Amino acid sequence: MLKALPTFNANVGGFLAAESTQDVNIDHLVLDGNRAARLGTTAASQCAGGNNRYGFNSRMSDCTFCRFTHSVSKNALCGTGLEFCGNDGTLINNVFRSNGQNATSNMWADGLTIHFSDRATVSGNTFVDNSDVALILGGGRNAVVTHNSISQPDQVVFAGLMLDNFNGGTSGDFTGAIVTGNTIDCAAARNCHFGINLGPHAWYRSTNILGGDVYGNTVFAARQGLNVDGAGTAVAPLLLYGNTVSGSAPGSANFLCGSHSTSNLNINTADSVVNRNGDTTPMTAFAWHDCP
Repeated sequence: MLKALPTFNANVGGFLAAESTQDVNIDHLVLDGNRAARLGTTAASQCAGGNNRYGFNSRMSDCTFCRFTHSVSKNALCGTGLEFCGNDGTLINNVFRSNGQNATSNMWADGLTIHFSDRATVSGNTFVDNSDVALILGGGRNAVVTHNSISQPDQVVFAGLMLDNFNGGTSGDFTGAIVTGNTIDCAAARNCHFGINLGPHAWYRSTNILGGDVYGNTVFAARQGLNVDGAGTAVAPLLLYGNTVSGSAPGSANFLCGSHSTSNLNINTADSVVNRNGDTTPMTAFAWHDCP
């Protein structure tokens, strides 16, 4: 196990890093950000001020054919349990738990942040009580994101699963990607603002994400179950069908932007191009703009 000292204070994006390399394999390792012991420190004040690199547990940057497997990343101070970028990544059978705190501004953390990884395999991971987005990807052509379990029994998260482009900072290209068999359980308290969020526009008005085949996922008890806002183009539509969404907030719920109408399935058809593949599940079509 690697555990951050209470005094750990470095703007390097974590206490374990692999950078500008290939074929690195991190396996059966526990990373503990020691969050409780680092509150009130210089690193925590940097997080609160918006510089979340002080709070990462780990990162694998420009790391091709790299693997993070059978490991645990927990208790990140802020930012993320693991930031990953590099093609042909393999991230399987890990646990991302209790990273960040949602209730305090800027102290939140993703479980797993993938900036881009064409042909990635993200499978069999368990996410529990992360606080920003449990699993977020900014691009991954022909990636496979499958059979990941996301639950929020005791902490609020802005989204369980999100396909994004980080406000235009990454490609947002999910052409050929498959997202299926993932489960998001937000608990009776509806601890997810969004169960699944596809596209950046609920956060910011960057260009649409491209492509993606999202089917066979299950969302339970999010405030907004599944939301599409800024996803798909005429050339590269989002394919969306056969997802099971239940228990969303009836009528409306509270979000960072205040009270907003909610539903099990929302597709903002004014700014998204979606092929529903014959799916006739009832939907709403309101805008989620600037409202994570």
